[in-house]
Amino acid sequence: MTARVLLVIGGLLAALGIGFLAFGRFVDDFTLSLVLQAVWFAVVAAGALLLVRRSPGLRTPVLGTLALCAAAGAVTFYWTTVRDETVSETVVTGVKASEVRADTPAPPAAEPEPRPRPKVNVERASGRFASLAHETTGSAAVIDLADGGRRLTLTDLNTDNGPDLLVYLVPGSSNTEGSVDGGTSLGRLKGNIRTQQYEIPEGVASRAARRSSSGAGRSPSRSASPSSRGPDA
Repeated sequence: MTARVLLVIGGLLAALGIGFLAFGRFVDDFTLSLVLQAVWFAVVAAGALLLVRRSPGLRTPVLGTLALCAAAGAVTFYWTTVRDETVSETVVTGVKASEVRADTPAPPAAEPEPRPRPKVNVERASGRFASLAHETTGSAAVIDLADGGRRLTLTDLNTDNGPDLLVYLVPGSSNTEGSVDGGTSLGRLKGNIRTQQYEIPEGVASRAARRSSSGAGRSPSRSASPSSRGPDA
């Protein structure tokens, strides 16, 4: 393989990579990002074909590179967006907060003391998912553990898969746009199907939301949140 062929293949890969990275990382809307990446691939491919017409000796390496890139893109799209990921974790449950009774009488107002922690898991907030951009069903709950700590549980979740799906806790009431402004990320969604749980850091408000973005998009392109309001932490 000559230096010219290597240079052409390297330039082709660089052009495709720069476009995919830019549209995937800096375009917030997932669908628009996919469309722009497809258009960019078509533009680069058209330029490569013009080069092949002028230099027939480059036909095989150029067309082979384009075919491999198209196949890699199709496999990546299927693996990250179309394929379902099923997770069946054993999640914690708790007694509803309204049913919990303190074991000791409240201390006098003049001598405030911390309220004793119940010796059972307590469900502080819960709700059903309300679909926004993507059909989503299931329920979410915030559980205070008897031995300390807090968990977010997602039960019987069923939603579309996608790249870079994240789980957020957002304070306040539901909103129709699924904004996660002011929220805290609990990490990547473990799976788009079935039941799972996440550790909640100390001091995080108990309002659950789900976000997905294209690449490292700065605002959600789709989301869902429990429809009932839970108390702030």
